[in-house]
Amino acid sequence: MPEPMIRLNRLTQSFHGVTAVDALSMDIAEGEIFGFLGHNGAGKTTTIQMLTTLARPASGTANVAGHDICREPLEVRRRIGYVPENVRLYDTLTAAENLLFFARLSGVDAPARRVRQVLELLECTYLADKRVGGFSKGMRQRVGIAQAILHQPAVLFLD
Repeated sequence: MPEPMIRLNRLTQSFHGVTAVDALSMDIAEGEIFGFLGHNGAGKTTTIQMLTTLARPASGTANVAGHDICREPLEVRRRIGYVPENVRLYDTLTAAENLLFFARLSGVDAPARRVRQVLELLECTYLADKRVGGFSKGMRQRVGIAQAILHQPAVLFLD
């Protein structure tokens, strides 16, 4: 049986004495689409922040794409894409300029070509030459998804 793409073992996080994530354990297989459902404050974002190495767990362990989130955070980050609820982009740059910047940061081969491919894949080439500052939240989200998949991550997190 292959190793799961994501494995959580008693992952726990607390804030000011309030437990946000309580000993969460689960395996998510490669190719599986998984979603967290729950009310505000249920720990969905906190769990995603731990799995994306943006927050350290109080206790427990997790592996993402074969790497421990605490011992190998850089290896985890190389293998994931992450789209937060509020995508952060440079408003004075166009969508293509933003994506080219992030592609270069990620070490993407042939970054200009990859940016075109991703914009075509997401059917948003019409956004390429428009400045991001005037985008709606939905348009920003599409550019955020494009940014998250530029380096062809093994795991994509959408918050």
